[in-house]
Order: sequence, then C-alpha cells, then structure tokens
Amino acid sequence: MTDFDWLDRSAYPFPSSYVDTGAGRMHVVDVGTGPAVLLVHGTPTWSFLYRRIIDDLRHDHRVIAPDLLGFGLSEKPETDAVAPKRQADHLRALIDRLGLDRFALVVHDFGGPIGLSLALDRPEQITRLALFNTWMWPRTDASARWASRFFGTRLGRWLYTRWNFSPNVMLPALTHQPLDPAVHAHYQRPFPTRADRHAPWVFARDLAGASDWYASLWGRRTLLRDIPAQLLWGEQDPGFGRDALQRWQGVFDNVQTTTFPDAGHLPQEEAPDAVRSTLGAFLRSTEAARRAAG
Repeated sequence: MTDFDWLDRSAYPFPSSYVDTGAGRMHVVDVGTGPAVLLVHGTPTWSFLYRRIIDDLRHDHRVIAPDLLGFGLSEKPETDAVAPKRQADHLRALIDRLGLDRFALVVHDFGGPIGLSLALDRPEQITRLALFNTWMWPRTDASARWASRFFGTRLGRWLYTRWNFSPNVMLPALTHQPLDPAVHAHYQRPFPTRADRHAPWVFARDLAGASDWYASLWGRRTLLRDIPAQLLWGEQDPGFGRDALQRWQGVFDNVQTTTFPDAGHLPQEEAPDAVRSTLGAFLRSTEAARRAAG
C-alpha cells in the first residue's frame, strides 16, 4: 500500500487496519468502545466522509468505517469484485471477521443497497438504522437509466476513467454547498490513475444496470419495518429528492426525519455540525431506550 502522502491526518486522525477480502485488501477504521456502529459510504466517497461522525461517536461507541473495495484507502482491483452486489458480500465477511453481533447501521448513497442488504439478511443484528440520501429500489427514472446505459459503453467508460469523472464532475453537480477545495481533493486523490477509477465506473454502470438486485432488496423491505430508523436528508439533492424521502418514510414504523434545507447530496459535508449532533442524539437516545427496556 502507498503512504497516501496527500491525506490530511489532522482531519482524518484515525488508525488504519486492513482486511483481506480475497479480492483485495479493504481499509477499515475501527475505533472506540461501546455499542457498535457501522458506517457505509457510497461513490466516489470513502470513510473520510464520516470523519466528524467518527470523531464524535468514538467516545462512547465502537465505530467501524470501512472503505469499500476500490475506494478510499482500500485496494482497487480492476474486476467485478467491486460491483455493488459483490461489495455487500465483502461487507458481510467483514462483519463476521470482526465478530459483530449487534450494531447500528448508517448508510449513504450506494451504501444504502450495499449496507441494507446486510440488514435484510440479518435484521436481528441491527439495533438502529440511519439513512442519508440513498435508495434501495430499481432506478427507473430516465436520468439513471440513461447514465447507466451511457457509462456502460466504451465511450462512457473512457470518459469516466480518463477524466476522473465521478469526483471531478459528479460530486460538484450533486452538492448544493460548494466543497472546500482541500476537502474536494480528498475525494479526487484516491483515484490517481485510470486503473484506480474502475470501481466508480462500475458503480455508474450499475446505477440502473443492477436493477434485478435492487428489486430483490426492495421486495424484502418489510423486514426493516420494526428497526428504529432515522432519515437525514439533504433537500437540495438533485438525485434523491423528496419523493425518495417519502418512500423511505413509508417503510418504517418508528422513524425520525431530519431534513437539511441548504444541503445537497452530501449532508455530512454540507451541514456537518447539524448532522453530527442529530445523528449522535438519535444513536445515544435509542441506545438508552433499549437499555431501559431491558
């Protein structure tokens, strides 16, 4: 592995560990003690997205924040081992390797279907769910279907890998509040070469291209109904708007909703203080309620 000289350790001061998935080495932050929380990112982000949340929760929780294979500080194989459905398999293996029995699950973007597939398979292990701007159903909207078809072509792949399209173009398009250049760089620099950009391209291809898998997940959504849930939603997200939020609100019997009116797709970056306090209060209050209930 490289030394990642571009990484600002004052912003991301966490020790690193690695787990061999069989398809590549997965970078994992595992800090703190107490009730466990698993943070799952999407594309083209990585555990850096959750840095403030990790720093807050580590004082009274065990916080596990992996970088999905092909992202962040993890290895970047040029294979379909980085496809979203396969990432769910790697995540299951990580949970088993760490011996996690009960934990809260926090997901964002592609981390939704990836992380929630684990919750659907093992709902008894999930103490709480927190969802940031995400989905778990087949993307039938025209923009998603067009993007998947186009980026699945040779030209689309060239564009994605030649220009580092996901962090350079997509992130600025999806955020309402401009990213600080130093922060933006932390989403660009994990992908210095065309080969390193394979996973973001596969995710773009599978936005609508893995619809059968998404349909299989959505068809089992009632398994999540009884889990206490929180929805944290950037209202200015052009990809996942109020219709997606309302769809999620209909899934859970016990759900809290917090919206961030001036945030787009990355509330963790665009409204960091409000996100940190809101999520922290939810996790701590529901954990206290669970203990009181015996």
